[in-house]
Amino acid sequence: MKLALKIGLTSFAIALATSAGFSQATAQRIPSLVGLRPGEELRLRDARFTETFDSSTYVRTDFIQRRRDQKPVPFFTHQRGISVTLAHAQRFVLINDYFATKGCRVMVADLQAHRDWQIDQAAAQRYRQAAAPDNRLIVLPEAYSFSPDDTKVLIGMYLVDLSVATAQEAAQVSNLYKKWWFVVDTSSGRVLREYRTVEIPKRWYLG
Repeated sequence: MKLALKIGLTSFAIALATSAGFSQATAQRIPSLVGLRPGEELRLRDARFTETFDSSTYVRTDFIQRRRDQKPVPFFTHQRGISVTLAHAQRFVLINDYFATKGCRVMVADLQAHRDWQIDQAAAQRYRQAAAPDNRLIVLPEAYSFSPDDTKVLIGMYLVDLSVATAQEAAQVSNLYKKWWFVVDTSSGRVLREYRTVEIPKRWYLG
């Protein structure tokens, strides 16, 4: 019987760590986004982020207060966990919404229009079609950062889990993982270009 293998589990950590696939998976998984927790304060780009939690509904509401704001402005609601970063012009918030144990969607919240939208779908679809990942690999899209002009977002396809039965199978399957990056349009999620490399191009937002 197969089991869901968490990358962080000690039992298979050595097998994964010595495989090329795991090295790709962890080489640059250092997004500029930072996690929010209820009751804690986060400061980014001179803005203050906070999160509240309603124990009766399990709904979490996230707020931002920039220097121009007289009071905290709500920008996103969810029921699990998110990580965020603020756009350079401070109009948009980039969000990794971890809506399930093995699920993540990339969202953008517009602080001016007071709405949010998902931008990872086209990138995820292209990755599935072109990379054809093994179904034992759990690969999720995660936002990395805004471009300097905030019109583009870099999304990475990250290996977060494996569905295998043994450590040997884990080592073999993780080598099948392909780390790709996608540059998408902030307003629509349209894929502008892709990079089939482990390393992030320094100027990924150009061209």
